[in-house]
Amino acid sequence: MNEDRSQVSVVQIHPDAASMEFHLDVVGDRARQAYAQTLEASTGIQVFGTPTERILRMLRQQAGSGVPLSISPLHLGGFTRAREG
Repeated sequence: MNEDRSQVSVVQIHPDAASMEFHLDVVGDRARQAYAQTLEASTGIQVFGTPTERILRMLRQQAGSGVPLSISPLHLGGFTRAREG
């Protein structure tokens, strides 16, 4: 949240699309309620990575119409967490 409490960012990090789909299934109803209460203040959704069509559908459903959704599928630098196994 910024200092004057006018902007909030929420970050979720998932190791893969299946993890995000599971998360959206679990919090789906609650997230829709939260978006409904703050929709006029939502400025956008950013997805980093390659979402499935199901993820895109759920995000659009939860956020409602008129909220921009941007997707950045390419990782160009920094680090990624190594997978175990």
